[in-house]
Amino acid sequence: MNEENNDRAVIGGNNPPEPTPTEIVFGRINDLHATAQDFCDGEPISTQEMDDTLARIDAEMAAAVKEANAIRESRYKPHNDAKTEIQGEFNPFIGGSKCDGGLAGAARAAIKALRTPWLNQKQAEKDAKAKALREEAAEKLRIAQEAHRAADATNLAAKAESDRLLAEAEKVQRIAKAADKDATTKTGLRTSYEAEITDLTALLRHIWAKDEDGLRVFAQGWADTATRNASGQTTIPGVVIHTVKEAR
Repeated sequence: MNEENNDRAVIGGNNPPEPTPTEIVFGRINDLHATAQDFCDGEPISTQEMDDTLARIDAEMAAAVKEANAIRESRYKPHNDAKTEIQGEFNPFIGGSKCDGGLAGAARAAIKALRTPWLNQKQAEKDAKAKALREEAAEKLRIAQEAHRAADATNLAAKAESDRLLAEAEKVQRIAKAADKDATTKTGLRTSYEAEITDLTALLRHIWAKDEDGLRVFAQGWADTATRNASGQTTIPGVVIHTVKEAR
């Protein structure tokens, strides 16, 4: 027989490889899911036998899940161990995943703390300069416009003076714009914003008006946590606590 035309004349053709533990547990989960699907068709349980069968399927599925998770954890372990080893090597120098710790993080934090007051001082000086130039430009423009309006069209000297004042105002405006640009670019400062709550009631009213759904989600989470922590034995204004029992 010509082996080239024999589909079984390959490695494992007569003895296929044994399924791996992962394949076995996945197959079991698939089978249990298919069995559960036969029962979970929207019809309620009508007999004790049916409930017993579903309880058995659920228990077997839980065991399969536990086994699958154990396999997953065992496969994770070498990678986790390697990651832990690498983190241990780099942590003293750059810290964790945010790279804001270790020697580098400590040095950068100290430099930041040292530079911040200086940069803020320089920024304040630039802001003051820009503000003064804006005000000067606005005042010169006002004077030039008044002179232009007051100038007699037949008085060439007055018109020339108003034109000179206007040109001077435009020059100062250009200088003011340059100062504004200097004050807002390459400052070395990162701008962030922090909110300080001074009136919680007013804030909650505002959120209620702007984002009622978001406030409700937050309040629901808070109420759920408080209820669980007290094992249902608590009273929360505006909340009805229901006791819910479900299959394990």
